[in-house]
Amino acid sequence: MPLIHRFLGGSGGSGGGGAGGAAPSSPGTSGTFSTGSGGGGSGGALSPGGFASGTGGNGGSGIVVVRYQIGQLTATAKATGGAISYYGGKTIHTFTSSGTFTVLGSSIPSAEIVLVAGGAAGGTEHGGGGGAGGVVIHPGLPFSASTAYPITVGAGGAGTYSTPGNDAGWPVGNNGTDTTLTYPGPGPYVAYRGGGGGTWGPNPNPNGQTGGSGGGAGGNSSPGPAAQPATNPGATEYGNAGGTGSAPILQVLSGAAPVGSIGIADVLPYVADGKLRILGISSPKPIAGVKAKTFVQQGYNLVYGNWRGVMAPADISEANRLNFVKVMDVMRNTFTWKAVLASNKWYDEFAGGKAFESYLKTHIPEIKAFIAEIGL
Repeated sequence: MPLIHRFLGGSGGSGGGGAGGAAPSSPGTSGTFSTGSGGGGSGGALSPGGFASGTGGNGGSGIVVVRYQIGQLTATAKATGGAISYYGGKTIHTFTSSGTFTVLGSSIPSAEIVLVAGGAAGGTEHGGGGGAGGVVIHPGLPFSASTAYPITVGAGGAGTYSTPGNDAGWPVGNNGTDTTLTYPGPGPYVAYRGGGGGTWGPNPNPNGQTGGSGGGAGGNSSPGPAAQPATNPGATEYGNAGGTGSAPILQVLSGAAPVGSIGIADVLPYVADGKLRILGISSPKPIAGVKAKTFVQQGYNLVYGNWRGVMAPADISEANRLNFVKVMDVMRNTFTWKAVLASNKWYDEFAGGKAFESYLKTHIPEIKAFIAEIGL
């Protein structure tokens, strides 16, 4: 399977985009606007007195980008619609809300399109993170002259609220909505909405919901599967099944486990509330704003980063693979991504394409050797 990139973080992120709620009644963080990210799941009490109320974070809205080649001497748009910019000899139309891509007097033989659906809301009561909106990418779609192509940008799912005492009805997160490019013939092209995050139960269906990326599992439910119902001829579709969340936190808070290995962004709210204490951090150096020593500072030769990667289908063309690497490289230099790094206390150790592949060739054998060494 081709490797696109990795981001190495001091800890893993939580939810589909927003951080999960930390304490009783604490809401999940909302997904970021125009990214299709999911909202974080709500916190909830783990005590003999029962569960408090809480709200899942809102999902982030989607986005549509259309990019095509322009003349070498003058940067002139061949169409109207969206926010228009110019980069690398191409015109870029960015739609952060619904609108119309209208081609002017001459046709556009080939344009790259990216559609991202609205992300889902996080679930309530130890809820799972909302699933991110599905992504659809076409490398070269032709557009006819003097033709209007309506675009609908999907909204993020609204965070839901669990009512204290309503133990039989804790809501899962609301799904996001689809993002659509109306296109005659093989169209429309549709990115499928994110699936709502699961809840603790006993909702009759507490699991994460199906979506472009499925909703994350609640405290004792299952994650939602990924799906892409639309055909989208010639395009590549991306999405992931929902994750299982930070189960170690629940195990430690409930007393079922004495210690847990947990991402730093997930554990900090519990540390602030006095519910958990950090024994050590596996980062190579201390993390700003975290009052805890690394394992190395304590005399243990342990450094390990919890990285995240983006993979592509095995049959992706080399041209598309390189294009995606370029997109990731541009994304990592945005203010939005830098804010994500800061909020999650991640290190930025980006590795794109072949560099990521080289990293895995070294890293995977190291992990296998360690697992064997401890007898697992």
